Amino acid sequence: MDLTEPLCIIGASMGGAIVCMFAIKYPEY
Repeated sequence: MDLTEPLCIIGASMGGAIVCMFAIKYPEY
């Protein structure tokens, strides 16, 4: 499946963005 790799990359980038947002909103963690 050629769609698997792009989905993994998109999921990883979205996860990283969410982690960055939590780090900015909750710096005590």
